[in-house]
Amino acid sequence: MLIPSRDDNNESIETYIRTWLQEERIKHENKTTPDDEFRLILDFPPAHQRPLKIELVQPRGRKLIRLGLGVAINPKHFALMQQKDRILITRFISEAMKAMLTQPINFGWRMRDGIPNGWVIEESIYLDGLTQDRLFKTIQTIFRCARWMFGLHGMLMGPPPQPGTKKEETDFLDPYG
Repeated sequence: MLIPSRDDNNESIETYIRTWLQEERIKHENKTTPDDEFRLILDFPPAHQRPLKIELVQPRGRKLIRLGLGVAINPKHFALMQQKDRILITRFISEAMKAMLTQPINFGWRMRDGIPNGWVIEESIYLDGLTQDRLFKTIQTIFRCARWMFGLHGMLMGPPPQPGTKKEETDFLDPYG
């Protein structure tokens, strides 16, 4: 079903999306700023103990919504990445770009000194094409791409921590911290 425009039944896009999120049991909180019609932070997947935070925003005056996720690497972990062989870093960037170019999303690096210190995954949906299905598939795609990036980054940084190892020394990428 196409999400109605503001003129249909006097129901705003924000209200319709919020209602849909509640029906799907996707937790969300309002983070609207003066530059937005509305801005919501979604916890996805629903009922997960550590969901990703996906931002959904309609910029003021625009006939679209944007969904996105930004990930920053902890500065301590970035320092450890600086010690890695540049060939490994280049391979990581290349593999990530090959995979992300096959996805229906926009992907961008945050770089410092030629080393990734984070990334952004986002997509826009114009209101004339906004359906429940398109919204849900976009959220799922952002989630899957983020998880894939976490896995690829984990392969670059080495095996997972051993029992008894301090988390902060080994968790090189934590989107929650």
